Amino acid sequence: MSIVRLPFRKLPINSRATCFSTYQVSRTKKGANMRHHVHPETGVTRRGLAQAGHPVAILAIAALCGALLLTALGFGSSLAADRASTQPQGVLAIPGVDVAITKTVTSAQVEPGARITFTLDFANLGDSPAGTVVVTDILPAGLTNLSIQASGNVSTYAAGPPNWVWQFPGLASEESDVIVIGATISPGVVRGTVLTNTAQISAVGDVDSGNNQSAVTITVLDLPIVGLTATSDSPTLLGGTTNFTASVTSGTSVAYAWDFGDGNTGSGETPSHVFTRPGTYEVTLTITGDA
Repeated sequence: MSIVRLPFRKLPINSRATCFSTYQVSRTKKGANMRHHVHPETGVTRRGLAQAGHPVAILAIAALCGALLLTALGFGSSLAADRASTQPQGVLAIPGVDVAITKTVTSAQVEPGARITFTLDFANLGDSPAGTVVVTDILPAGLTNLSIQASGNVSTYAAGPPNWVWQFPGLASEESDVIVIGATISPGVVRGTVLTNTAQISAVGDVDSGNNQSAVTITVLDLPIVGLTATSDSPTLLGGTTNFTASVTSGTSVAYAWDFGDGNTGSGETPSHVFTRPGTYEVTLTITGDA
């Protein structure tokens, strides 16, 4: 029995042909004339008999993208030259660390003053335990009244702004934890503002960086118009000034349009008007907004 170990390279999961490295175990009849081949696309090592009729058993084990792909390249007592079977015989997981994070938010469209919740779900998807896991959340400006809860064993914590950082002593294979962040949209955030919140995770020896970051975006809307009231200091004497006042309890981008009932109009929250003829007038107020 002869064992040949070929060079091994650690490569990302989901890579294609270039992530092959080969471990080869072969048994041949003494004196057999063997030929050595490397597939140009997959990198898999093949060996075939230079002459038919010699007993041979060859097993190539190729490390394919984070798993061991066992492929029988030749097995038999009398194989023709270069005859090979390439059907997979089994898959074995390669131990490794693979931390991942996903961020979600309760609503992607909010109004100033609204309360929202960010959830950071993170885990070690690998087969080996991860040591010293660091989770970073980059909170945007425009958020107030933060509340933070973290599951798991947090060894250190650093508060922002803008970066909030949690360090965990480790994550076992397939272990998961969660961080929940509550926040209020500041009343002064203007309509149309897009807030982006990004979370990141890292660990020593992580084999896949493609799942180490997750982000959500929030669009700030106008407040709905609620609680309209309108008053005047009527009755007034003919030729005197009549003052009007309007207000809302909430709302943004509110516009006030007045129709004084005598063919004249006004605008704003506190207009004034002089009626030139005696009588009773029906004054109409129309308010508009973007929400």
